[in-house]
Amino acid sequence: MFFLFIYAKMKICKNLLTNIYPYVLLLMMIAIALYSTRPVSLQIRWNDETLYYTVAQNIVRNFDFNSHHYLASSIIEKGYPTKDTHLPGYPLILAVGFLIGGINERTPFL
Repeated sequence: MFFLFIYAKMKICKNLLTNIYPYVLLLMMIAIALYSTRPVSLQIRWNDETLYYTVAQNIVRNFDFNSHHYLASSIIEKGYPTKDTHLPGYPLILAVGFLIGGINERTPFL
């Protein structure tokens, strides 16, 4: 009788573990992915990041899609500055974030 009780308990635990296991595994995978892709610091560092940040600021402040950034390589190559151009999709998304969270360096990382 005692062994039957233990067997029933083990079967319930086994069913519970097999039902929960995929969700626990998925949760662990998501946690690892989020941890491995977290920003090292909340600072804008790369040239493209500053360009997108500037365009998004200009969109929020003046609805201006110009970056006012010039490429140094074009000055060396052509003798005069040419503007750096990027598609406005990502700056528009950043501009929405700036409207919601304010214009600061933390908003793009949220």
